[in-house]
Amino acid sequence: MSTKPSHLRFLFTSNQRFNNYFLPFFLLFITLSLIFFLALRSSSPHTISKTLSKPNSISHTLNNLPEVPRFVYFITSTRGDGVCLDRLIRAVYHPRNYYLLHLDLEASDAERLDLAKNVKVLKNVMVVGKDNLVTSKDLL
Repeated sequence: MSTKPSHLRFLFTSNQRFNNYFLPFFLLFITLSLIFFLALRSSSPHTISKTLSKPNSISHTLNNLPEVPRFVYFITSTRGDGVCLDRLIRAVYHPRNYYLLHLDLEASDAERLDLAKNVKVLKNVMVVGKDNLVTSKDLL
């Protein structure tokens, strides 16, 4: 069974959508294949094996990252907030940061001492021993 040239022409011209996309996809495939072939040919097997066998290449790049910044927090509170302040510090504590806790004049000495005992186990947390009144002017 032979196909006539007229049937072939009908086969390629009957589906207009196929004709519109066939040539661009074919050219893209040929171009990408050529690029891939040239990339494989230009790189020798020795450079590929050196790249793959390089130890700790990821950890080496991590060592070049800048250090995590350190923050200093000054947290002030008043009477009855010692327990809340202790929970807050334990929730936000990070060993690289510094925390200065202050209970104002209205807080009792027992509350201040209790807070100091609770946060003593945490590194970089200090409690101000001097009690003074905190107003909105002091915070600005």
